[in-house]
Amino acid sequence: MFTLDNFSEKITEKIVERGSDYFLNGAVTYLEEDEDGQWEAEVDGSETYHLDITLKGRTVESYYCDCPYDDDDCKHIVAVLYEMRQRIKERKSQPAAKNSKKLTLASLLDKIDLSELRGFVTEYAASDKTFRQKLELHFADKDDRIDVGQKYSELIAKIVRTHADRGYLGYSESRKVAKELDKIVEMGYQYASNDNYKDALTVAQVLLVELMDLCKESDDSAGDLGGTFFGISELMDTLATSDASLELKEELLEFLAKELQNQDYFNYGDYGYDLLAVIPPIALALGEPDMYLTVLDRLEKKADNFLLQQLKTSRIDFLRSIGRTEEVNQAVEASMDIPQVRQGVVDEALRQKDYRKAKALLGEGIPIAERLNHPGTVHDWEKQLLSIAELEKDTPQIRHFAKKFAFDRQFNLNYYQKWRSTFSATEWEEERKDLIKKKTKEIKDTPNRGFWSSPQKVLFSALSPIFIEEKLWPRLFELVQKDPDFDMLNNVRPYLAKLYPEELTALYLPLLQEWGGRVYDRPAYHSLATQMIAIKKDIPLAAEAIDLLAMSLKENNPRRPAMKEELNAVLRVQ
Repeated sequence: MFTLDNFSEKITEKIVERGSDYFLNGAVTYLEEDEDGQWEAEVDGSETYHLDITLKGRTVESYYCDCPYDDDDCKHIVAVLYEMRQRIKERKSQPAAKNSKKLTLASLLDKIDLSELRGFVTEYAASDKTFRQKLELHFADKDDRIDVGQKYSELIAKIVRTHADRGYLGYSESRKVAKELDKIVEMGYQYASNDNYKDALTVAQVLLVELMDLCKESDDSAGDLGGTFFGISELMDTLATSDASLELKEELLEFLAKELQNQDYFNYGDYGYDLLAVIPPIALALGEPDMYLTVLDRLEKKADNFLLQQLKTSRIDFLRSIGRTEEVNQAVEASMDIPQVRQGVVDEALRQKDYRKAKALLGEGIPIAERLNHPGTVHDWEKQLLSIAELEKDTPQIRHFAKKFAFDRQFNLNYYQKWRSTFSATEWEEERKDLIKKKTKEIKDTPNRGFWSSPQKVLFSALSPIFIEEKLWPRLFELVQKDPDFDMLNNVRPYLAKLYPEELTALYLPLLQEWGGRVYDRPAYHSLATQMIAIKKDIPLAAEAIDLLAMSLKENNPRRPAMKEELNAVLRVQ
């Protein structure tokens, strides 16, 4: 976290320079403190970007910019921070006027009489159709003649037209539209809280249909429209479990049953699953659980393999929840190719301590999971087989799976130790030698691994954890001194610093020299200095050489004050 005083030192130098240019060129077109510490701003770039910043004292607690830049710290944030710093400085330099505090809306309304307010609303509604629409919709329960659904459709269409470019919403526009639609979702909640369930349902229905069409023509990379979808499904769930009439709930169920026939709800995010989950409580409230099962039947006819598995699992869970045991058993028997279903049967076998059945189910299921390309399921089921082997003290199976997991993807110390514990000291000596020999041959016999994975680095990654765990320090040093890099040296430094101080220093120095020649901003200077300090602390014998290098880098970079400041921190460490 940074403050208004030091943000330029904490953010990447290039970003600070660009942000400073934006500030000096007047790109910050709007800046306002809405309440204590809550600031809003707009910055003109390739388009206008909206920013929110929370300030506590002079500390920047949080900030957000809706530009597409991937990193948190963008030039627009920097420009606004410069503008805030200047604005606050100017505010403090001006003499405080009496009663200069901004009038709140509540205070303003207290000063306006009813006729003035009515006159303003009438005049403003005549000149601003959007305001008039929102006003009519807010008080829709006062006039039965208002077609709430039609009004909300028109309002949503206008919001989209305002931001769309030839019918398409880009990244930033999608965020802005989502923000407007979220306000309509909130209006639906207000209707529901006032027991106006009819209009709440209308809002939810209109939003859902309009938003589904909108998603096909928008860039929702940030997930803001997806968040609006979630808000709609939550509103519908609120209605499903509310005191609304059974007729209204049945209308909601029939609406969802029809809408979910559109596969787009399942193809765009998880919206379809969230909406499907709204139906069971309604079916139960109506005393018609088969209504939900009928919806599942219809969906299964059009579903792809993934969706079909989810629907079958949902059917089993629902049948189990209402106690229809015979149908549960039939559905489970017909769905054993679904990993979740098979896992449920395995869990039951384990609860009954029927290990033979559990092993058979897992053994039969692993090829199915492999065929379905579910590596996570395969891994989980093999771990369960290992757990059963431990319960049964099946040494060959323990060795098989523990060894596999010890070297699966990356080294796992717990499984390595579990594997080793099954051998006597004499047996392990031979097993370890054989392991190292096979690992070395396997890597050397493997053809080109690409630019980023030299055979030596791959060998280090595979063997260094073994050498460290087995305390084979000479073998570890021999491994690291061939083609070393910082990752390799930092990995072994805690174990080899006292045994090979001179040798490690000699390996570090050329790497540090090369790094010092290519750093270009404060974060990089800081990383370099942090590395140098760590080496000095762990290898006291290297301190003199590190200090000489730091002084040399300072002399060679006289115009980099930030670099000199970081290197001075290195020199201060004794």
